[in-house]
Amino acid sequence: MNLRSTLPLLLVACSLGASGAPSDGPLSWAQIQGADLIQQNSICAKDTLGLGLGLGQWTTAPHWGWEATYLHSQLESKGNLWMANEDHLDGSLLFRPWTGTRRWIPFLRAGAGFTRLEAPLSLGPSSTVRLNLLAGAGTQVLLGTQGLGSLEVRSVTVQTSTRHQELELVAGLGLRWGGRPAAAALPAAAPLPAPTPAPVMAAPVPPPAVVPAPAPAPAPAPAPAPAAAPVPAPAPAVAVALPAKFVLGEAVLHFPNNGDVLGVEAVTAIQTVAAQLMAYPGEYTLQIGGHTSSLGSPAHNKDLSLRRAQAVARILVDAGIPVARITTKGAGADQPIADNRTREGQSRNRRVEIDVSTPEAVEKTRTQTGTVEAPAATKPSPK
Repeated sequence: MNLRSTLPLLLVACSLGASGAPSDGPLSWAQIQGADLIQQNSICAKDTLGLGLGLGQWTTAPHWGWEATYLHSQLESKGNLWMANEDHLDGSLLFRPWTGTRRWIPFLRAGAGFTRLEAPLSLGPSSTVRLNLLAGAGTQVLLGTQGLGSLEVRSVTVQTSTRHQELELVAGLGLRWGGRPAAAALPAAAPLPAPTPAPVMAAPVPPPAVVPAPAPAPAPAPAPAPAAAPVPAPAPAVAVALPAKFVLGEAVLHFPNNGDVLGVEAVTAIQTVAAQLMAYPGEYTLQIGGHTSSLGSPAHNKDLSLRRAQAVARILVDAGIPVARITTKGAGADQPIADNRTREGQSRNRRVEIDVSTPEAVEKTRTQTGTVEAPAATKPSPK
């Protein structure tokens, strides 16, 4: 059984094993790779199997990564007249056309390297090293908590006088590290439903002060007991007011350039916001919006701003804010608050905003816009 016949089985196995938590951010891996090498333009060499290694990483730049690969195989003539070793050592640039499902990572590959050929493949009395070019397409799949599998098709052209070409069906299995779990429980950005106005509660009336009873009439008996001291009234509860919006600027959050990883000071600032929210006794909902400057493409800024909003949301959830109250959105550079033509304006536009909605805020907005209910019609009294 060769790799061509086992490729569907490997695909099913990867699908069943893809139970690990989704990952986001920089991701590195090391794999053992097996390949079925199909000779494209050789009339004397048989198809054969190869074994190799792969070491790579998805970088912080959206959609881009790299991988270094080594593949060893032993070619044999169709008449069993000779055998020769072949070794490929390559470096490749990887590109993700889209982000996939965060478990499956589809990619395209383009690269170059060197191929060592033994005689008679070298077309000479000794071994030789030749330049090669390769291109490919495939997918990776996250397995468990630290596993990584891959399935791929590569085309390799060795720059010899005969343009030696191979088609490689490659399957890999190994370990991954780095990255961080994505916030799977966070809902996608969606408009917040209008909260139901809370009923108007009457202000608590403090109990009346205790008036001491009058002293009894004097008698020859012992002196009367002293009057009881009045009990002080309890202090009225102080309502905790929430601002309508928290703005976390880059000067506080310290987002790295083109990144969404938060430092210690940023985490402390967001935990302070969480403490204010948890002190509020009423109902509220949050919408966390990420914003960027106009530098970079619109698609990249949308993705970056959403990842920054989700990073803030994860810290709020870890601090005790219920995840059901949070939605996230990435506005990119569409809602600037300063001039993007200056560095100062660009810095102000790189921000995260936390919009707070409460029943009281909704009622206040309705009052300001003049939306009031008409009084109910009254029936004439009977005569």
